[in-house]
Amino acid sequence: MEESIENRPDSKQNESVSQFFLNDSFLKAHALTELFSLQTPPHDSLHAPITHSTAVRPTVKLPFSEPYSIQEELPPTQISFQPEPSVGVSLPHTFTNKMENLATCSKFHGYPQDNGHTFLTEFESFSTLHGLSEFNLTDKRMLAAFHLHLKGPALTWYNSLSDESKSDWKSVRILFKEKYVNFCGHGANALMHSEIFQNLSLSSGQSVEDFYCLIYEKGKLLAKPEHEMLSKFISGLPEQMSFFVRAGMPQDMQNALASAKMAEAYGYRKHDESVNAAGLFKNKFHDNRRTAAGQNTEVRDLQQQIQELRELVKTQKEMKSDKSFPEATTAASSEISEMKDQIQTLTSLLSSMNVQNKPQATNNRQNTPYRNYNYPANDRQVNNDRNNFSGPCFKCQGRGHRQRECYWNGMGQSSSTAKCQLCQQEGHTANFCAQFDSGNRQNPGDRHGRPG
Repeated sequence: MEESIENRPDSKQNESVSQFFLNDSFLKAHALTELFSLQTPPHDSLHAPITHSTAVRPTVKLPFSEPYSIQEELPPTQISFQPEPSVGVSLPHTFTNKMENLATCSKFHGYPQDNGHTFLTEFESFSTLHGLSEFNLTDKRMLAAFHLHLKGPALTWYNSLSDESKSDWKSVRILFKEKYVNFCGHGANALMHSEIFQNLSLSSGQSVEDFYCLIYEKGKLLAKPEHEMLSKFISGLPEQMSFFVRAGMPQDMQNALASAKMAEAYGYRKHDESVNAAGLFKNKFHDNRRTAAGQNTEVRDLQQQIQELRELVKTQKEMKSDKSFPEATTAASSEISEMKDQIQTLTSLLSSMNVQNKPQATNNRQNTPYRNYNYPANDRQVNNDRNNFSGPCFKCQGRGHRQRECYWNGMGQSSSTAKCQLCQQEGHTANFCAQFDSGNRQNPGDRHGRPG
């Protein structure tokens, strides 16, 4: 029968036996490499809290050739196990609060663009997520949460309800659906939503999917059939885009949406803003033409003022030459100097306006069906210089002007080397110039009868 050394009364014998079997030569001779075993706690104890510790007591078992055995017990060792962060650690309370804050419900104002059915469905999901149905006071908690999610006209409607109507959630839910979800077809809300549905159209900055959702939500709210929603969706698109979708003959709303996206990809989405921009450009062009006409009027007014001042200067000079009125002579000298200054100022102003209107004057001369011959000869000469034409005239063979600008009256002999002293044109002399006839200067219409 085997007996442990600890039960022997003789301690000296125990020490001698231990020293005999535990020396290095004995262990090396018998290859006792696997005699030591470390007993670790089970897997469940590894996930124990950090404050707990497990006592490990290693044991040594040695074989004996004699009928008894020896077992040596070492002092117990305290070993602490540190679990991994993801093992045996509960989620903090702040994480749950953050998830609840993210899962919020939108507010309902009761405006025409708000969807009552969507809000009611979202609010019921919100109440289920927050566990309002797990308490005995379900109705009061639901009513409190519902009250806090109402704004504007919807909040006014809820506050106007009687206490009996607000006693339980089911009654409030029925009243809310009658007010904002179910329309009888004759109420003001139904007419308002129907008018909004009829006026829906795709705007320039709106996506096709968003417009599709608006049509679908309003149609379901008004209990519209699908073919009516399909017709409204197509008619609300731009003209070319609507024609493309209608040509594909879609059978339902999904096919119409796919056709609309294809039309948008092909570049058929062109809103009325482009047409309006073209109209604005056209109006601006007409305004510019009116501005040019006004500037031409100002030029004529300045020319008339210069002519009047010149006549006044001439009159003052005649008065100055009269020796019978010496006082009038002194006053006339000062007036003449002032008039000359005014003439110089007006002349410089007229020159600057002519320079600014130089390209515009060329276009006006080409678009005008008739020419105005009331301008003085000097002004005609300025216009002729602007043309920069050096070729010969096909009428008088003179150089520097065109046939339509020629002032030769067709009489006499034309000469390419002759130069008129009245109109400064080459090809004819002053005797055969159209300006020589005073009747033509007074009535420009007589020149239209001339050949060429």
